[in-house]
Amino acid sequence: MSGEVTSPYTIFYDRSGDPLDAGYIYVGTAGINPETSPIATYWNSSLTTSAAQPIRTLAGYPSQSGSAATIYVSEATYSILVKDKNGTLVYSNLNETSDANVVRYFGGDASAIQAAITAAAALERTVLFQSGDYTLPAGLTHSTGAVKLQGQDAGTQGTRFQSSLNAASFTPTAQCTIEGIGFLGSNDAAKTAQVGIALDDVNNVHIRNCVFDELYTSITLTDTVFYTQIKNNKFFSSTGPMIVGAGSGAAGYAIQFHGNEIIPTTVTGSVLDFSNLGSINSMGNVISPANATGYCLRVRTMATAAGVQQFSNDVFEGSDLSAINLEGASSAAPCRYFFFSNCYANQANAGEPTLLLKHVRTLHWVGGYISGEGAGIRFNAGNASDIHIGPVRFELNSATAAITAIAGSDIRGLHLKGVTLNGGIQKLLDLSAMAAADLDNITIDATSEFGTTASPVVMPTGAYHKLNWRHENRFMATKGGTDQTGIASATDTKITFGTEIYDIRDRFASSTWSPYTGVQRITCHVFATNVTSGAACELKLYKNGAEYLRGPIFLGSATNEVMMDASWEFLSEPGDTFDVYIRATSAGTVTISGAATLSYLNGSQI
Repeated sequence: MSGEVTSPYTIFYDRSGDPLDAGYIYVGTAGINPETSPIATYWNSSLTTSAAQPIRTLAGYPSQSGSAATIYVSEATYSILVKDKNGTLVYSNLNETSDANVVRYFGGDASAIQAAITAAAALERTVLFQSGDYTLPAGLTHSTGAVKLQGQDAGTQGTRFQSSLNAASFTPTAQCTIEGIGFLGSNDAAKTAQVGIALDDVNNVHIRNCVFDELYTSITLTDTVFYTQIKNNKFFSSTGPMIVGAGSGAAGYAIQFHGNEIIPTTVTGSVLDFSNLGSINSMGNVISPANATGYCLRVRTMATAAGVQQFSNDVFEGSDLSAINLEGASSAAPCRYFFFSNCYANQANAGEPTLLLKHVRTLHWVGGYISGEGAGIRFNAGNASDIHIGPVRFELNSATAAITAIAGSDIRGLHLKGVTLNGGIQKLLDLSAMAAADLDNITIDATSEFGTTASPVVMPTGAYHKLNWRHENRFMATKGGTDQTGIASATDTKITFGTEIYDIRDRFASSTWSPYTGVQRITCHVFATNVTSGAACELKLYKNGAEYLRGPIFLGSATNEVMMDASWEFLSEPGDTFDVYIRATSAGTVTISGAATLSYLNGSQI
């Protein structure tokens, strides 16, 4: 059995970052100057051995008769004041919390920051930085042990690391936490290596409540970065892409990205720009740049062993290009396993879709809104399969289609469910630019809205049989009690049905049905009189004004009557119209009964 040997004592540093020797420590009532209002201090946790104030330091440690010791108090909060051997103030805080695992860094001189980090990491402790600007003469690193870098506040009055380097401000390669620190750059687009925090082959890094501004890139993720959390940070301007993932490791990087505000005035490139992505759990982030020349979220490639990509309650808006661009390397290496829940994506450029997809496999978007000036979703060539959209609301100013595809796209499985549209969208789906051979298994459920045009779903010619559209388009009509007379013998004559019983989707008018795209059925039943006994009579289905399908032959009875019915199943495409005609032989003219029980027409989608 083995155990780790660490120091149990807190280290105090002077203003130069060196261990505070022969210094003075005063501890007092919270909120009051501890020199004038001291409280009882002790050398043991049972609070039986008193420690007289001021407490002196020896090589950075509180000194009990020349030996390193720990100071104890009974109060949960207290005030503290530290002076060097000359009586010069090093640090003071009127509201301190007792913590035996803190290494305090007080100085305005940043040259010894690295030494403080190294010392704290060896003891697995926290480096506490007071408020102020720390100019970094070189990039900081952390390679062994575990350490926490704790600032007082990341805002303008807080702890800020200022860098003019063309390098990363902080590069940890071992477990660490960075909290409450501002990382500021020099706003220089030529310094393409100026990064706030660079993570490369490191696990268990937590970045919380920090601020990033005027760097080329705020955070980089390279190769294997696991168990890493980026939470509740604020990101302002960058002269390059904001957060970049790269590398070639088989597992990629796996991060939690929660509650961040990314509201930069400028971003040159994309806000989140990922290559070799392993997995991401993203929740409650606001990505809303005032001016980003790229995308809010861009995924270029996936790690070979990538997992699931989850986005929940995130906002993506304000980029010059699409809000989200998922573009796999190839059909064999697609972007895969993306799940969006209750997210909002918006695109303000009329020339760009809100979501741009190429080489994507398994994408689910449920809830939230997809809005913008152009199309909501565009398949940008490449392969796409197992795509599920909805329930979701499209709010688009575009007068075209909510979902489109360009030539060269190959879609094998697109499923729309509960998609709703604002009033200006003409079409729900337009895949007409594709080749018929390049798509299959397109389904639209009955709860999805269609748009304002008469042809809300457009497929390539010869591909409508690959569409399963449950649009509940059905009607029933009768002659309303009025006979249709004067039907010429042996002449195709349109049968009129002037009384609608119901017309779901309002596609039946003037005795003509204009169904939406899909497989349909029409059934007609009529009773005709004054036909020649034994003569052939039949019903015909006309499509777009021309004979399309014929019904069975019926013969006139001995009483010169005939009861006729026919049913047809067929595929309708955009713009198709359908009518029912009669052809009968008579010595005079034929009459069709107007009785609703004898003559009626109905149609429905199959």
